[in-house]
Amino acid sequence: MAACGMTTLPVEIMEQVVGLLAEEEPPSTRMMRHEPSLELLDSNYKPLKNLSLVCHSLRSFVFLTLFQYIRLDFDVLLRDTSKADHHLQGLYRLARFIKEHNLADNIKGLTLCFPLQSEIGPHYLPHFVPALVVFALKDVNPMSLTLMCSAPVLGDLTFIHVVNEHGWAYGERLHVLNLKQPSHIARGGIPFDLDVPRSLLCLRPWTEMTLNEGSSIKIYSVYEYYSKFPPSILYGRQWVERDPWLLPQLQHISYVCLFPLPVHTLQLAHFLRCCPQLNSLSTQFTPAADSRKDILEDASQLGKANLSDLWGEMTQAYGALATQIGSKGGNSRLRRWMTPDTKVPFDDILARVLIRKGWERKEPRVWERNFSGFGGQSAATETD
Repeated sequence: MAACGMTTLPVEIMEQVVGLLAEEEPPSTRMMRHEPSLELLDSNYKPLKNLSLVCHSLRSFVFLTLFQYIRLDFDVLLRDTSKADHHLQGLYRLARFIKEHNLADNIKGLTLCFPLQSEIGPHYLPHFVPALVVFALKDVNPMSLTLMCSAPVLGDLTFIHVVNEHGWAYGERLHVLNLKQPSHIARGGIPFDLDVPRSLLCLRPWTEMTLNEGSSIKIYSVYEYYSKFPPSILYGRQWVERDPWLLPQLQHISYVCLFPLPVHTLQLAHFLRCCPQLNSLSTQFTPAADSRKDILEDASQLGKANLSDLWGEMTQAYGALATQIGSKGGNSRLRRWMTPDTKVPFDDILARVLIRKGWERKEPRVWERNFSGFGGQSAATETD
């Protein structure tokens, strides 16, 4: 009876109801700053799916909204590659389903999840998987693409060689890479040749990127931890050679890594210099304020690590990054730096370096570069 009464409501009211139910961000976006895990993508809040199960009329009404965000799990395919053809057929059916129901222009976000190597065995990423991911994007042009996988797999998907020499010291961990493009470009669509191998980084005109490399805490339990560098796409030779085809239109970067070593933030600074249009940066080196658990109180995470080492190295990491960003060799267009860490007063650490290099503190944990007096450029600041 309730369903029948709801279906008799005016279309305008029904659209408003569906809009309110769909306004919450998906977990892949909402949990972007938390330590990566596949559990973060799970959610018990599924009002649109529940509504679609009531009756055919309501399902028809919410159908397009129901598929705004899609998640594809590759764990089944990778656990048994002998049945790859069977699983590939499932992906082809999904592509056909999207095409038949005209969903391509309605999909706002696509999330691709890959399990850790320890969960699948020694034979990891088959050669056909990167091409498979490109195929998944053939008829879909989402505003947001999210990859959750280990660093070596992320390297395979982006065609960036990831050195895993010291990966044992950091432990297996998931990384999250999120890429976004403007909505008007996503709606217009960009054709591309599937026969030409290309990195996901240049498959679309991405303007925003979030890279979450998880926690580095385990490295602090290792002897001479300061000499170990993590497996990361930030160490790719493409950034050394400054490949002009990668991320040419990137304007904003959010980087999350819990307690990184100073040497790693120096590599981040080098990566920033390879993005010619970059004007905004956000960095987070401590756990998010709304984290479900405090990893600093987790004995299995801390191991033999000394808390003073964690805070000391991370403080130096901020100082090293500030020195590089403020230097003449830093990114010349970068004008805004946000540091959402709230557990310690990083502003005082940054102030010692940034103020004398032409930066101003606009509000707590937000810095902007004052271009006035530098080469005659006009001030490039935003209003509070």
